[in-house]
Amino acid sequence: KYTALILVPIFLTILLIRRRDYFKSFYFLISIFCFLAVASPVIIYNIGLYQRFGHFDFQLSYVLGQKVEGWEYAPGKEAIGTLSERFKNYGPNLLKINSPLILLLFLSGLIYSLREVVRKGQRFSSYFILLVFLLWFASAMLVIGPSLRFLSMLTPWLAIFAAIFLAYIGEYLFQTRGRLIPALYMAVIVFEAAYSFNSLIALTPRGKIP
Repeated sequence: KYTALILVPIFLTILLIRRRDYFKSFYFLISIFCFLAVASPVIIYNIGLYQRFGHFDFQLSYVLGQKVEGWEYAPGKEAIGTLSERFKNYGPNLLKINSPLILLLFLSGLIYSLREVVRKGQRFSSYFILLVFLLWFASAMLVIGPSLRFLSMLTPWLAIFAAIFLAYIGEYLFQTRGRLIPALYMAVIVFEAAYSFNSLIALTPRGKIP
């Protein structure tokens, strides 16, 4: 999947900020070679396709603006919209595939992580790498379009930042009200389980669809 290429700017960003010495490392050159070796079937295929037909495959030809007569209809691409429309649809589409609770916990965890990075500095905060991943993945949605199927790629990061906030709250409560911790976590689990059941399993779900 070409969406995996987002890992390249992610790792380069982390190395540029935290470990520039890696660029002079022999292992860095080896890693580039390994990456090209893994991607070589796709690279060779696209080179051959361009030599034979004058364009790359479906996804790359769309991104590069190549006009291919046989591919005038691009399934899933017609709904991307303009940049302003993508911004407009971003939030509503996130709400369609995530519960309000998980989004609230995610935003809380994100704010907490940003605060820690500002306090400790990006070179020392353990949250910095997570923020880099989230920033690049979230930005990629504006390029490929925030459709429901692509926004699902953000789900692991929403869960991680929600867990960061829950861990912070648990640590805070442990000092004074430790007995509330199991009740808090159980409430989150029960709500998410009920929301997931209603959204994915129930034959007659309540509320808006999806």
